[in-house]
Amino acid sequence: MNNSTLNSQEITALYCRLSRDDDLQGDSNSIVHQKSMLMQYAQTHHFPNPQFYIDDGFTGTNFERPDFKRMINDIEDGTVKTVIVKDMSRFGREYLQVGMYTEIFFPEKFVRFIAVNDGVDSSKGDNEFTPFRNIINEWYAKDTSKKIKAVFKAKGMSGVSLCSVPPYGYLKKDNKSCWIIDPVAADVIRRIFAEFTGGKTINQIANGLKEDMVLIPTAYKQQNGLINIQELPLEKCYNWTSTTIRGILDNPSYIGTVVNFKSYAPSFKNKKRIPNSIEDCVTFENAHEPIIDSDTWGVAQKLRNGKRRNPRIGGIALFSGYVFCADCGKKLYLIRISNDRSKDHYNCSTYRKKSKCCSAHYIKEQVLKEIILSELKEITSFAKAYENDFIEMLQNGSQNETERLRKSLNKDMALAKKRLQELDTITARLYEDNITGKITLDVFNRLSSIYVSEQAELQKTITAQTAKLTKLSEKQANINGFLSVVKKYTEITELTPAILGEFVDKIVVHERNKSNKTQKIDIYYKGVGTINLNHTVGSDISA
Repeated sequence: MNNSTLNSQEITALYCRLSRDDDLQGDSNSIVHQKSMLMQYAQTHHFPNPQFYIDDGFTGTNFERPDFKRMINDIEDGTVKTVIVKDMSRFGREYLQVGMYTEIFFPEKFVRFIAVNDGVDSSKGDNEFTPFRNIINEWYAKDTSKKIKAVFKAKGMSGVSLCSVPPYGYLKKDNKSCWIIDPVAADVIRRIFAEFTGGKTINQIANGLKEDMVLIPTAYKQQNGLINIQELPLEKCYNWTSTTIRGILDNPSYIGTVVNFKSYAPSFKNKKRIPNSIEDCVTFENAHEPIIDSDTWGVAQKLRNGKRRNPRIGGIALFSGYVFCADCGKKLYLIRISNDRSKDHYNCSTYRKKSKCCSAHYIKEQVLKEIILSELKEITSFAKAYENDFIEMLQNGSQNETERLRKSLNKDMALAKKRLQELDTITARLYEDNITGKITLDVFNRLSSIYVSEQAELQKTITAQTAKLTKLSEKQANINGFLSVVKKYTEITELTPAILGEFVDKIVVHERNKSNKTQKIDIYYKGVGTINLNHTVGSDISA
C-alpha cells in the first residue's frame, strides 16, 4: 500500500462537545460555532479527511460519551491520526483523565492532538502550561456544579418540583414550574386508580389498557410534543406494563404532593443518581391540583401495602392485608379450595409455619364477607337515620379507654416535668458547689454529664407524650371524616375493595371458643376504632 492510499484512509477527528451548562454561556461555545471553527482550521492547515465527532449535552467530567467513545475506538483501529478540539475544556474537565489521554494514550497511538485556542499541538512538543489549564478546567466544573446545586436546593426548598418534565397526567403552565391537569391523560390515571380500588389486579389493568389501545405515557408525551425522543414503534405504543401501573399508583403527585430531593449525585464527576433516605426528602402537600382524591389514594395505598397475590384460582383475596391474628398479631392468609370454593378460608400465618406457636384462627372467607357487609349496612343505615346518636355513640364507644390513656399520659408528663425542675435545681447547686470549691472540677463534670443526659431523655419523653395527647385530641376530626365516608353511600349491596378500604382499617380474628362454638371478630374502622356492635359469630355460619 503506497503512502497516498494510506493518507486517504486517515481520519482527522474534529471533536465537539457541549454540556447544558456550557450552553448557557451563549453562541461562543455552541456546536455550530465549534464545527465551523474546526473545519476552517482543518482546511487551512490541509488536514486530510476531516470528520466530526459530536457529543451535544454531555458533561466534560464524564468520558462515557457516545461519540468520544466512537472516536477512541477509531483511534484503536488506527484510522484516526489527528484529534483537533476548540480548547482543552471541550475535550474534558477531569484533570487525570484528560492527562491520561493527551500524555499517554495519544502518544502511544501516534496521534497528534491539537487544542486550537489554547495553543496546544503535540507535534511541537510539550506545553508546560497545559497541565495547569486542565486543573483550572476541572476547578471550573466543580465550581459550576456547586452553583447549580445551590440553585436547585433553593428551588426545591421553595416547594417547586425539580422535575424537568411533569409526570404523566400533568402539563407545565406557560412552560413554567406550575403544573396543570392534562384532561386526556388524567382520565387514564383516574381509570387506573378506579379499577385498582375496584378489585382488579395490576396485570388486569395493564391488559385492559392494551386492549383499548391507550397510549403508554412515553408514547403519549412524544406524540403530543411534550418530550423530544425518537418515535416509538407502533407495537410498543400500547405496551402497558405492571411496572408502569405500579409507578402511577405509588406516585404522590396525583394527590397534589411534591417530593423533592429523592436522589443525589455523589460528586460532580459522578452523575449517577443515588436514592435519598426518606428523612432527606422534602415533601410539600397541596402543591398543585390533585387528580386523585385523598380517600381513593388512601384505599390504593392500603391495597398496595397489602401485597396482594394473584392466586391461580379465585383471583385476588378481598381481605389480603386486612385480617390479623388476635393472639400473635400476624396476618391471616387465604387458603383456596379448588374443588369447593365455599370452603375458602383464612388461617394464621404463624400457625401455618410453626403450628405449636399459635392456633389456626380458622374463618371462612364467605363468612367474613357476610359479617363485614352486614355491619356496614347496619352502620350506614343507623348513621343516616340517627346522625346525632351515631356521633354520640362513636364518641362514647371508647371514651373510657381514651380517658384512661389521657390520664396516664398526663400523669407521666407531670412526673417528667417535675423531675426536670428538680434537675435544674440540682444542676444550679452543683455549679455553686464547684465555684465554692466544695467539689472538684472532675466530680462536677461527671455529675453534670449524667444530669444533662437525663434531662435530654426526659425532654424526649415529654415530646412523645405531647404528640400522643395531640393524637387523642384529633378524635373528633376522625369522627367527622368517618361520617363523611358513611354519607357517600346511599346503599351498600356488595363489598368491594374500594368500600372495604374506605371504611376498614383492620380486622382481628380470635380463636374459636370450643365450649360454645362461637368466634369473636374485632373490626377496626378508620379513625374511630371499633364500634360497639355485636361481632360474635355463631357456630351455624362459622363452622
